[in-house]
Amino acid sequence: MHQLPGSVELETETKSLEIKPVYWSIINREVRICHETGILCYETKSNSVPVGQFVGPKALTPDCNRFSFKVINEGVSRYIAIGLVHQRYRANRQPGWESNSCGYHADDGGVFIGSGSANTRLKKYHKGDIVACEFDFDITQYKFYLNDELVYTSKTCRIPPGGFYPAVGFHSREESVQLLEKEPWELPADQIGSLPVPLSFDTYKYGNLWISPGAVLNVISSRSKSSLSGWLLLFNPSRGTIAYIIHLDKKQYGTLGPRENFTQSVIVGGMDVEIEWFTVDTGRTYTEEAIKDEYSKRTGESRFFHRLSVNNMSTTSVTPAGMSRLLKTSTPCKPSIGYSMDVKVNGIHQNSFWLKRGKYQVYIPVLKDRRDQTTCIVRNPKFPTFDYPNCFQRGMTVIADLQQNG
Repeated sequence: MHQLPGSVELETETKSLEIKPVYWSIINREVRICHETGILCYETKSNSVPVGQFVGPKALTPDCNRFSFKVINEGVSRYIAIGLVHQRYRANRQPGWESNSCGYHADDGGVFIGSGSANTRLKKYHKGDIVACEFDFDITQYKFYLNDELVYTSKTCRIPPGGFYPAVGFHSREESVQLLEKEPWELPADQIGSLPVPLSFDTYKYGNLWISPGAVLNVISSRSKSSLSGWLLLFNPSRGTIAYIIHLDKKQYGTLGPRENFTQSVIVGGMDVEIEWFTVDTGRTYTEEAIKDEYSKRTGESRFFHRLSVNNMSTTSVTPAGMSRLLKTSTPCKPSIGYSMDVKVNGIHQNSFWLKRGKYQVYIPVLKDRRDQTTCIVRNPKFPTFDYPNCFQRGMTVIADLQQNG
């Protein structure tokens, strides 16, 4: 912890940046999860703003047939969705847009059932609302709830092979929700290691404030393109109330009561982000001026301080070995000229390249001197099967070191 002159650490402080997964997924695209609080945030570097997807690691069962979330941030357009999908759900598709899926969407209240058009319209949902999805295995119907009120019951439906999986969708910047149950997202102990850990926030834990991310705040170009923004999550695990000051281009002031959280995509100027906090009386409302007044009365011993370094992901360049001859591009190339290739790390877009037309082969590398310890899973494409053809097609994802034949 960075200390102010004369300040002291909390006696109950614990420090940890270790990520202990609680919420697992078989599909985790353009999102990041905080395992301490269950807060799920939309995060993408792509200017096209693809659909964010978080799909549970297992199908619903009669003993675990319901899940829900609370809307934390509506984002730019409130394109948030809850629903059920199958285990091979396509990328860039909201729940309900594809066959064998359904979804209840926040922006228009639409219920989508295997179609890009809403089958019916319900109440829209907003920040602070709690939305739930439940599947009745006795009569094979799904239901949607808004703030514990039943708002929709489907007709009898067919359960897809492998079952229905819980799904959350996003489709505009600065959207976030809080998952309210753990069981639908938990992975059985004997299956730990069978799935990659979802892209997650690490957390620095003090006695009365948990800060996520704990060390480095990843930022990208904001909507205006003239500033940078990134997710900052604060959580008060204590029984008391704290006041905080976040030092950005414009300082932010606020309070957190017991078990309350602050989740926001904050605008930064590229410098380190500093957070100060101190305890205040519980049950009292504090304005910005009141927090400033309380701050002026506090000595270094009663104020606490944490600093986050800033990493501009908009300028991050990832160029794997053997790809230096590829040319970067900001716009897709014409099919008559060549192919566009996107490079992603943990689902986050890093760079785009174009390749001349020609024949290419896929090579799966094995680390030298670790052949007995190294394994590699090709998640896509899986062919030949009924789901994928035995040749490359547009939209496929491969782990590849590209080498031109001939």
